[in-house]
Amino acid sequence: MNKISIALCTYNGERYLAQQLDSFIYQERQPDEIVVCDDRSADQSFEIIKSFSRNAPFKVKYYLNEKRLGTAKNFEKAINLCTGNLIALSDQDDVWHSKKIEQYEKTFNNRPDVGILFSNAEIVDSSLIPLGYDMFDNVNFCTKEQKHLINNNALAVLLKHYIVTGATMCFRSDFKPAVLPIPSCWFHDTWIAIVIASISNMTFIREPMIKYRQHSGNQIGGIKTEFIKQLSKALQVNRENYYKTEIHKYRLVLDRLSDIADSRILPKKNVLLFKDKLNHLQIRASMKKNRFLRLPAIISELLKLRYQRYARNWGSIALDLLIK
Repeated sequence: MNKISIALCTYNGERYLAQQLDSFIYQERQPDEIVVCDDRSADQSFEIIKSFSRNAPFKVKYYLNEKRLGTAKNFEKAINLCTGNLIALSDQDDVWHSKKIEQYEKTFNNRPDVGILFSNAEIVDSSLIPLGYDMFDNVNFCTKEQKHLINNNALAVLLKHYIVTGATMCFRSDFKPAVLPIPSCWFHDTWIAIVIASISNMTFIREPMIKYRQHSGNQIGGIKTEFIKQLSKALQVNRENYYKTEIHKYRLVLDRLSDIADSRILPKKNVLLFKDKLNHLQIRASMKKNRFLRLPAIISELLKLRYQRYARNWGSIALDLLIK
């Protein structure tokens, strides 16, 4: 018998929070507990949570942080406080489809080898009106990559680009010691996904299981951005700082995997993938200041298929060619 926890983090979310909480009640398979950590909201978010807890048909545990933690550390706290064997993450401004928890539980029951799963999401505006595309479209989670996950090669996809939206994520609590604490330089959802995918299998649900609301306060969001705008933004990146940060982030993953190696079976191929990704980043970081002198390194990485394996799209080559 599963015990399902929802880890919900709030911060100045009063405008949409009640709709999200109502969607938990309307679940055909309701959660066993909700753990809410409020990050010092200046609005009525915490009061909304307290009021909701009085009549909720399931346990609601709520905490007001003593000081602002930020998103990643707030989710770390909420996850740590969850007591369920399945932990679903939730944002404060979405709306869950009524069959979400039921479908997640069914998937985990059918796949005992899976440590983490996520779903598609319907992209909607602030009034929940569909914008005509879904999250898989937005992050270019294509059929080929979906097959990789089905064939238990999720890490190969995650090392190329991020596809998991935290608001659709659920994982087995057995992996809490592996993912906690969450480094501050990582988004909580990408860290959790990449660590668990390194030591377990991952799967997904193709159908949207949430309405992913887009509004002016989204931290990341799912609004489509034209390639020209993406390229324009990329051209403003400080290459030195960018690669320094990326290299540091992936070294932290390798350090964490090393820390848990004694308690988990760590596939050697996954360690090699991380080292290959790091090598690719280090080569890109050390490219010459003269753009023309970068061409040999770029061509070499292309021939080794590293851009194809570890870079999101051809814009990455443009970034290495054009940015000073």
